[in-house]
Amino acid sequence: HHFWDFRGCTTGAGVTDSIAGDLVATPMNGPTCSADGIALDGNNDYLDIDDWEWGGATSFEVYVKYDTFNDWSTVFNFGSGAGSDNVYLRNVGTTSTIAWSVLQGSTYKGLDTSNFDSTTWTHVVVSSKDTTMKVFKNGLLAGTKADGQQPNFLTRTQHWLGRSAWSHDGYFDGTIGYLKMWHGVELTASDASSLYLATLKRGSHFWDFRGCSGASLVDSVEGSSLAATFMNGATCSAEGIILDGNNDYVDIDDWEWGGATSFEVYVKYDTFNNWSRVFDFGSGTDSDNVHLANVGTTSTIRWKVYQGSTSKELQTSNFYSATWTHVVVSIKDTTMNVYINGVHVGTKTDGHEPNVLTRTNHIIGASDWGSMNEFFDGTIGYLKMWHGVELTASDVTSLYAPHNTAHHFWDFRGCTTGAGVTDSIAGDLVATPMNGPTCSADGIALDGNNDYLDIDD
Repeated sequence: HHFWDFRGCTTGAGVTDSIAGDLVATPMNGPTCSADGIALDGNNDYLDIDDWEWGGATSFEVYVKYDTFNDWSTVFNFGSGAGSDNVYLRNVGTTSTIAWSVLQGSTYKGLDTSNFDSTTWTHVVVSSKDTTMKVFKNGLLAGTKADGQQPNFLTRTQHWLGRSAWSHDGYFDGTIGYLKMWHGVELTASDASSLYLATLKRGSHFWDFRGCSGASLVDSVEGSSLAATFMNGATCSAEGIILDGNNDYVDIDDWEWGGATSFEVYVKYDTFNNWSRVFDFGSGTDSDNVHLANVGTTSTIRWKVYQGSTSKELQTSNFYSATWTHVVVSIKDTTMNVYINGVHVGTKTDGHEPNVLTRTNHIIGASDWGSMNEFFDGTIGYLKMWHGVELTASDVTSLYAPHNTAHHFWDFRGCTTGAGVTDSIAGDLVATPMNGPTCSADGIALDGNNDYLDIDD
């Protein structure tokens, strides 16, 4: 019934409820906008939403990133002063514990459970219906209170984000992506899971090259305008951007980022050129680079992060040759992870996060090391990136699900005797009949003597 989306907002301007169309969240004391949301400084920044009448069964959805757990700092507090019909979500004391609270007048009921993640994004859904209060974190039920209460129906005089009605409480220090609210609705576990997956799949940036055209492609995530420009003849196709391994690459506009980060790519290597990059984001050689590449001329995956000129890397598993590989890599604190086709294939526990800064090169298919490394030869379907998010194994399973299909298919039913059968998915690998196997509507018959099929390597 209400939706305030702060991702891509304009600093200093109010954000209007995009569903009801009239309730404005007004920034107070200087919060700043970015593609990720509205950043509050933990000192005195907050947002003040116009007042309206509501109550009864209620659900909220928020996407937030705490930078510091200030004392009882509030994501939202809707009430009429301290201890007066307040409905609020905050952290407990200076801990990360989630506190979901509803007051009827001055009578308090609350559920403290689970935790907000520190310096990374947390998706939270809370609900209250009759006496049941629930908290869902990142799509999973985190806690239930069976003797709770629902809000009284009235017009509250304070609807604040980032500020508490209690003057001794701290202000919210971090970023709020959005706030959504339902009247008369108790969101279910299935609802919370669907809402989380929708936010997860959005990402912070998404360059989808499948079916691209022209000379560039703009990041499709709302609030971002970062363009990926095709260089030296990189060509578009239905499957993605084709890079020739000679000098083609893609150059993305520069922006400031760092800290906990995850990437998702869908790529097809035709040739494993020397240290060829899927992407290399940095400021020159050995200068805050973050890159994904093959090792030497092998298919081994290298996921590498620099802080200045100091690097940490994880080499594991492999890219597939001439077929598509779904890869997710993440870094949070000292933990680096790699996933291939939905499966966790490697962890490094003594890594480090990228520094927060504006890198001067964001390139796909080429290296910041210039001629020392070769260009990527193959096709890149898409690149997606998350700021402040460490994707989990469950997240990766969900992201891989659309690709969880066969990569090759030779269907011999109804084939022509003596003719090769082409892989109908990859489109090029031929199964050639040897020594006289025969075709029928059922498939290809082999005589047990010397018949067989030979597939291209």
